[in-house]
Amino acid sequence: MRQRIARRGRRIRLGRVPNGRAARCGNLAVVRARAPVYSGLKMARVLPSYQAGKRDLRLDVLRGAAIVAMVIDHIGGDRSWLYALTGGDRFYVSAAEVFVSLSGFVAGLVYTGLAARMGLGAALMKFLRRALVLYVWTVALTLALPLIASKLGLGWDDPLAGTSEVSDAVSVLTLHSTYHLTDVLLMYVFLFGFGGLALALIVERRTALLLGLSWGAWLAWQLWPQYVQWPWFVNGMGTFSLTAWQVLFFTGLALGAHRHWAARQLRRFPPRAYLVCGGLGLAASVALFWRELEVLQWVAPSADPQVLAAYLFSKADLAPGRLVVLAFGLAFLFSLLTLAWRRIAAWAGWLLIPLGQHALSAYALHLLVVAGLTGLANAVFGEAGRGIWQNTVLQLTGVAMLWLAIQGLVVAQDAIRGHSPWGKGVPVARPRAGPAYTSVRDAA
Repeated sequence: MRQRIARRGRRIRLGRVPNGRAARCGNLAVVRARAPVYSGLKMARVLPSYQAGKRDLRLDVLRGAAIVAMVIDHIGGDRSWLYALTGGDRFYVSAAEVFVSLSGFVAGLVYTGLAARMGLGAALMKFLRRALVLYVWTVALTLALPLIASKLGLGWDDPLAGTSEVSDAVSVLTLHSTYHLTDVLLMYVFLFGFGGLALALIVERRTALLLGLSWGAWLAWQLWPQYVQWPWFVNGMGTFSLTAWQVLFFTGLALGAHRHWAARQLRRFPPRAYLVCGGLGLAASVALFWRELEVLQWVAPSADPQVLAAYLFSKADLAPGRLVVLAFGLAFLFSLLTLAWRRIAAWAGWLLIPLGQHALSAYALHLLVVAGLTGLANAVFGEAGRGIWQNTVLQLTGVAMLWLAIQGLVVAQDAIRGHSPWGKGVPVARPRAGPAYTSVRDAA
């Protein structure tokens, strides 16, 4: 039977839709739903175009944006026009917080689904396999990147300088040492290594216990960091304190596992309310950032404003102020994607979605891109340094190189699997299509 849907005053005629498949029309996807039969007819379920099957493409856009921000900030430099968008890794929140929290959320989507279909044991094994893949990436890049940095003369600090090569290798293999930019991968090894226990608590309906332990550890780190070093001291791990940063991943894991409950709570207010509140919160955060010392001195005249700023916004400790700004940022960005999806997908989906769908590979490849471009910039500009325009062009070049590398990776994967992407384009680069969150590759 033919169906009709009215959208913005237009009547759009739709043909029959095969069961379980979607037909696109404007900003809507119409799916023949597996629903109860009313009057002999099956009701049509209307999905927004960012919902491709079980996959929410807004998550891919956010993760892709985090990858782009990491490339820009890690290439670095004193000044860049792009820092107005990324914060230059100086603002109260960075791409790392967004990346870790979204990784936990997607892991909750993926592994609780696997536990429901295949059982908890199978899900735990896949969780551990993911941790093993991350371990191999981490060890390989931690051993290789210092050699590359030394050959290119990047000047990156080596925490293992002055020790023997055998000692270096053992320290890296046992996860007691890390290096510049590979510390995020090491953190993921620990998060996924212990994530199986968190998944078991969620499946056994002990989510409250998981969140209590996670937030309790975060609070203990803020008050008594000398007593709660988790899991052990890691040489070179000064940017991220695992005891504090785990709260982002495990909270995201719990929200992803209980996504339907979380969605019902969020629907109490319209998306525009989150957009306004998040936007006002971010605007206030920017104003505070530019007048930080003056405001803190006015709020607490008897306290040292620099010490108070470190207590409120320390990145390594994931201080309370950063969590508040992160909440404002996620509320603003997610509601903006919801309300303006068509335009954002048309303008930036081709860039952000493939990076977000291959986040782990993108992060690993971006280390090589950053090292190569930093070495090239040092050779070209030398002691004169990079101006604002040179820095901006260099960062945009890094983003373009990473995007091309991911496109090549997708083509190679399709060729290995026997699927030719030629003529149809690379599927992941299209903002209105994408596989469901059913692969463990999506979880990191």
